[in-house]
Amino acid sequence: MDMNEKIDFNKEYEIRKANYIDELRTVYLDIYEDRFDAFTFLLKNLDNAFSYRGDAFKQLDVERAENPGWFHQNNSYGMTVYVDDSENNLQGLTGHIEYLKDFDISFINVMPVLKPALVVNKQGALPEFISVDLNHGSISDLHKFCAACRSMGISVYFDNIGEYCKPENMDKILSNPLLFNKLIYDMLMFANLGVDIFKINCRPYKWNDLGLDFPYSDQKIHVVRLIRIILDIVCPGCILLCNGEYDDGTAFSYYGSLINQECQLVNNLSNKDLLLEAVQEKNVVKLRNMIDSLTMISRSTVFLNYIQDPWQEDWKNLAVLCGMNTANDRIEMEMAIDFDMMLQGYLMMIPGVPFMYLGDELGQMEGKSMDWSKAKLRFNTESCQYKLYNNLMFLKRIRAVYDVFSRDARCFTYDTFDPAVLGIVRTMGDKKIIGLFNFSPVQKTAWVLDPGPYTDIISNDYIRDQSISIKPYGMMWLYNQRPEVLEDY
Repeated sequence: MDMNEKIDFNKEYEIRKANYIDELRTVYLDIYEDRFDAFTFLLKNLDNAFSYRGDAFKQLDVERAENPGWFHQNNSYGMTVYVDDSENNLQGLTGHIEYLKDFDISFINVMPVLKPALVVNKQGALPEFISVDLNHGSISDLHKFCAACRSMGISVYFDNIGEYCKPENMDKILSNPLLFNKLIYDMLMFANLGVDIFKINCRPYKWNDLGLDFPYSDQKIHVVRLIRIILDIVCPGCILLCNGEYDDGTAFSYYGSLINQECQLVNNLSNKDLLLEAVQEKNVVKLRNMIDSLTMISRSTVFLNYIQDPWQEDWKNLAVLCGMNTANDRIEMEMAIDFDMMLQGYLMMIPGVPFMYLGDELGQMEGKSMDWSKAKLRFNTESCQYKLYNNLMFLKRIRAVYDVFSRDARCFTYDTFDPAVLGIVRTMGDKKIIGLFNFSPVQKTAWVLDPGPYTDIISNDYIRDQSISIKPYGMMWLYNQRPEVLEDY
């Protein structure tokens, strides 16, 4: 669409509503047993939410609707940021947006900003499903934070939306359409503040496949579908994220079918578990099986991949996992940095969007909230912060420039003939890159049987041999073409 052409946003909205109204009515009235009054009230809520949506958001909705894969590009990169009641509150983080922009992130997940609460008032008042934790800031602070992110081209992602999914809450939602309407009202309010991604924080609906009994599985599918339809009508620039789980030997479970999915992003919960197991066991067999299952459906499903679980109690920073806190000399620290980069490089190579945690790029060793005193050390050429930050920026730049990292590239695992070395291949036309990742603290030899020669685009080394030595916790990205020219990063 020509952006110079004036768009009739109201007309666009009516077209979208007309396209979905029949399905919306059918599913809603099936769940809520012909409650036409509640359905009429829902439609009024949608109309009101759209009327209050700013023109800048409406413009972005149109653009994203024409490019449904906007969130999955070569340079798509996410970051989770933990808020607190001091420098990392909403006001404080707003003052650090320039730092986040310089790191070139696409999405920011702020948590735990929200204070989910589903408590039905005895007097009959509808609850707030989503409210801002006042210890971290106000609605006004959140509005300013979202606006600052948007001005830098950063999309805001909210975790833990839709507490309706807990067993103790599902029966309330399914028995009272006004509660569902209120949930939608709250979500659309945050969408109009500038939130782009909403996570449905519940397990996949295929409970029976996992041998579990969940009485509301069918209804839950309908509820998630309703939310997806409503977002597509009012704010198609917003997307849904859900959890996906990997059962050993099977493909991922996820919301919807490959043809008609409810969620555009799937949280790859299994990557963290199997990645840590590979680190502990120095064996990548299970991790390789997971990646093969992931690539089977990745053309129609975009996975959000990460190393740490943001909700786990015993938080372990990436720097600690890699041994930076116990390094006794420069050699041990260099190996820990290589380990860190190897894991980050792995995330960038598997299909989907890599997510990291604010502070990991600087080797933060304790706490979830960012220690901003470490940020200045990234300019000190002798510091580990400098090496981590700049090496990571270099990898991100490669990923943004090379076609083999695009969402349309083929991706599959590669047998290196060593259980401690993971091989991943990405191809795009005649271009190919082979990623080799050594999960062992000793030097390993991997075999590459495909004819070369190759260039390791990380070290710029020219590789002709089929047997390749990889340093402890090292990685290589072997490219079969002339290396691309990288701009300054």
